[in-house]
Amino acid sequence: MDTASILQRVLKGETDAYASVVAQHQTAVWRVVVSILHDHEKSRELVEQAFVEAYLSLDQFDSSRDFTLWVKGIARNLVREELRRKTRESKRLEVYREHVLARLNAGEEEENAREDELRASLARCREKLPEQSARVLNLRYQQNKGFDEIATEIGRTVDATRQLLQRTRVGLKECIDRSMAQA
Repeated sequence: MDTASILQRVLKGETDAYASVVAQHQTAVWRVVVSILHDHEKSRELVEQAFVEAYLSLDQFDSSRDFTLWVKGIARNLVREELRRKTRESKRLEVYREHVLARLNAGEEEENAREDELRASLARCREKLPEQSARVLNLRYQQNKGFDEIATEIGRTVDATRQLLQRTRVGLKECIDRSMAQA
């Protein structure tokens, strides 16, 4: 049975007959869509949508025309809409990517500035330390000496050396906090 006859039956209410129209023409429509999109999953969706739209508009179809050309035209319009949507989406994603990169760069600059200020504060606070506290810090963190060695060098017990280092670190933290709060 030819397509025009089947479409007449569909228009009269035999909706199941439309499945044979789809079967006859879907390969031709598929070729058009996939050749433009190069995306099998999206092409499958658009071919299906083209036949749904054709079905919903059957009362507007001129039976003297070629149904294959008509449904291909519907499919091409759907592909154009999809390509426009993808273009808009790509532009939005590019704008978003630029926004994220700008924020990351700004955050990195802020972080670097904060780190520089922290280092400067640490240097200022170390200058204010009593000589023995500065020496203990140097022995522990620059020369990587253990508490036994430090205690021997400064003439204190290990426990007294640990306490001195702890008080020095607490004092440095408080000094840095004050300095950073003022900055």
